[in-house]
Amino acid sequence: MESTGARLKQLRLERGINLEEVSKKTKIHLNILKAIEEDAVGNFNPVYLKGFLKIYCSFLGVDPKDYSGESRQPAPNTGSVPSAQAKESPGLFSQAASSFKFIPFDKINRTVLKRLAFFALAVACVFLLFNIGKAVSSGIASSYKKYQAQRQEAKLARAEKQAPAAGQKQKTPAPAVSEPAARKQAGTQAQKPKTPVMTGVRLTVQVKENCWIHVKADGKTIFQRVLMKGRSESWEAREKIELSVGNAGAVELQVNGKFLPSIGKKGQVLKNIVITRDGLNVAR
Repeated sequence: MESTGARLKQLRLERGINLEEVSKKTKIHLNILKAIEEDAVGNFNPVYLKGFLKIYCSFLGVDPKDYSGESRQPAPNTGSVPSAQAKESPGLFSQAASSFKFIPFDKINRTVLKRLAFFALAVACVFLLFNIGKAVSSGIASSYKKYQAQRQEAKLARAEKQAPAAGQKQKTPAPAVSEPAARKQAGTQAQKPKTPVMTGVRLTVQVKENCWIHVKADGKTIFQRVLMKGRSESWEAREKIELSVGNAGAVELQVNGKFLPSIGKKGQVLKNIVITRDGLNVAR
């Protein structure tokens, strides 16, 4: 007797339908249809196989119950042991149920869990690297700013030491003289009339806070920049010195060796303060 798969295949061929058309209309994979017709369903789940057969039979217009297994023929009662050919051949579902090995779900779950764990680990690594890079770049930027500030301060200090103030005369050491010559020179100086030591005007400015300073000596600009906190500068002129400050309360003035009272309030800007041998004139 023909098997279920052979009967279904014969029925399909009689209707002139190919397997591709059956697969397209029933949504059953082509390989599953071939396995059903060739009775190679040993590894199929019986529940799924029954559903595939039902859909296939409905498509061909036959009753699925007639194709769910092989018909059984009664063996003749001869009183002898029936031969192998006379034994019942198991049905299609019986063969599938006896040899089917379904993949356990715990393996699938374990695979999914491994993938999720790997994904979570990758995300954590990316987040960690991002934070490390952010911290490193922030530290580099902070160090660079600090280095630039130190470099600028050192540059200003070096410029102040190397460049003598304009208009300031450099002193040269007096040559050594013997004791008789010194006595003779002292006697000569005693005979000469005394002359004033300071013939011009000398200004010394010391700041208690960072302050912008602008100085003109006899009409010529000789100093124009910010004087750092705690520093002092001195200038000389023949006739007059014009001084402008950005913070009057932060400066202390000394003219020809004499300290002057405060010239203004903290944060007050004063311009064109005229300083001569006779004193100073502050424009109000």
